[in-house]
Amino acid sequence: MILKVGKGRLIGAVLVVFHIASSAMADTAHMAVAANFALVATELKEEFEATHDHQMTLISGSTGKLYAQIINGAPFAIFLSADQRRPQLLVDGNIVRSHQRFTYAVGEPMFCSRQKWPANVQLSDRLIDDSTRHIAIPNPEIAPFGEAAMKILTNLGIKDQISDKLVLAENVGQTFAFVSSGNAEMGLVSGSFAQQNPRLYCRGVLATLHEPLKQDAVLLPAGQKNKAALAFFAFLQGETARSLIANSGYGVPTQ
Repeated sequence: MILKVGKGRLIGAVLVVFHIASSAMADTAHMAVAANFALVATELKEEFEATHDHQMTLISGSTGKLYAQIINGAPFAIFLSADQRRPQLLVDGNIVRSHQRFTYAVGEPMFCSRQKWPANVQLSDRLIDDSTRHIAIPNPEIAPFGEAAMKILTNLGIKDQISDKLVLAENVGQTFAFVSSGNAEMGLVSGSFAQQNPRLYCRGVLATLHEPLKQDAVLLPAGQKNKAALAFFAFLQGETARSLIANSGYGVPTQ
């Protein structure tokens, strides 16, 4: 017996079969993301998933803690670090290959406050002023933006003078929360976080006061054969992702 179906039903059946086949080929990958880049990574994930069948799961935290988890076997497929040092250590330890690493962003540290200060008031004067009782920075032991903060304070010549004001946060995200809530009068965050609260007054830092905050991405062993990881790693190097990153308070290196 031959079963006859209408043309519309046949097309619908073909589309269903295609969707099932496509879904079967989809993959999911876990990505470790430095806290300073978490907001942008979420936007990139949404853009990626809108144009791909694959799914990305984001886990954010301080670069130092994520690195420790990776070398202890955490099943991350991609690592978006806030520095170049940890990715280089992964290359040196033969955990990743050098060609599976690239600089995806250049961070911009900014000091933010809930209180406006005149343009003629220097950053160092604002930091040492008696009205600034708490200055939040990411923990320099585990967060590259914290390392940058200490370098900036040293080069401004005020590190020792304000050492008792410093409040060490877990990462950039927590620093942002301290300043936004008023628990710290000032704090150092990334440019992307500075854009999130229009009630904050933020000021950039001269590039001569710190080393460039180049942030590297690496494809980890768990991502070598993962379709989602491979597709996202390629997507991250494309113009759509680069444009989004550039519009989110980061520098984008030339390819």
